Amino acid sequence: MDVSCWFRYGVLLMRRGSENQPHGHRPARRRRNRRLAFAMVLLLIPIAAGIAFVEYRDTFPSKEAEQPKPSDQSQPESPVSSETERSVDETWAAAVAQDASPSLAVPGETIAFGHRIALTFDDGPDPATTPAILDVLRDYHVKGTFFVIGARAEQHPELIDRIVSEGHTLGNHTYYHRDLTKLTPELVSRELQDTQAVIDEVLGEHSQITLFRPPCGAPYITQMEGLPVFQEAMREQRLYPVMWTIDSRDWALENQPESIVDNLAQSTPEGGGVVLLHDTQPQTVEALPKVIERYSAAGLKFTGVRDLLAEKYGVDPNGIEADPGATRPSTPLQPEVSDNNRLSDLSSLAECLS
Repeated sequence: MDVSCWFRYGVLLMRRGSENQPHGHRPARRRRNRRLAFAMVLLLIPIAAGIAFVEYRDTFPSKEAEQPKPSDQSQPESPVSSETERSVDETWAAAVAQDASPSLAVPGETIAFGHRIALTFDDGPDPATTPAILDVLRDYHVKGTFFVIGARAEQHPELIDRIVSEGHTLGNHTYYHRDLTKLTPELVSRELQDTQAVIDEVLGEHSQITLFRPPCGAPYITQMEGLPVFQEAMREQRLYPVMWTIDSRDWALENQPESIVDNLAQSTPEGGGVVLLHDTQPQTVEALPKVIERYSAAGLKFTGVRDLLAEKYGVDPNGIEADPGATRPSTPLQPEVSDNNRLSDLSSLAECLS
């Protein structure tokens, strides 16, 4: 019942009170009844108004109710990201259907490289040498694959950002450069996932890194008895182990850039292959221009690890590992000055130099 109904009810009482009185007593009693009815109307009006207010308030939601709660404001999954993940999953399924342990350039593998060279760089990023390596690659219009160590990537995110922004491919080289064959399954997962988490944080989005370079070459060169367990870990993480067919031994040739050039010239097959280099070595920086020039003079073309894997399994290279620079805006990060002890931790835990 709204306010007007209550008011009409009070007026009706006033009228009835006046009509029901004996004729001789009307004037006095009429006034008394009117006052009584008027008082009743005054009493009923605020009650009716309160009821009407409650009904009106319940009809329209409050502004607070209209605002979504923080938990309701979750961002929808990016269509591009979702499509990319589906492509990576489908490619992995296609590769596993052909090979229980998909990989590239592992010992005993026979693959035609088609007179092509894939340059790979391990153990970075290093603030002293990785920028110089990137400068050389940029000047010669060559793309490489960088197998990064998570602890170093965390210290130098601007270098990860630059690697991706300039069109190179990232690979996982564990967080502390540890021989996975000596670790428990839990520690293996942590080494791999921590590196992935660092890369995601730097790039500002999840970009699945599927290429993996095992530290020490284990279990393909050493600790070969651990191969079955290692391969199971790779399948669980959906990673493609990538070894090498040409070892520059740059880490052992300190201050000998010419020896690196000669070593590669002598050990590179005519058909090409996957070259192991390190973007942490000053002598590699000095040798790289001549290495590229000699390969070019020999008629070898440069390619990427993703392309070689894609050809091996007959799939799209972006299904092997999506290009994080393709859909990501170019926002170079600035170097960060940090006093954390990640590098000292790395020095104590690294178990080999390759």
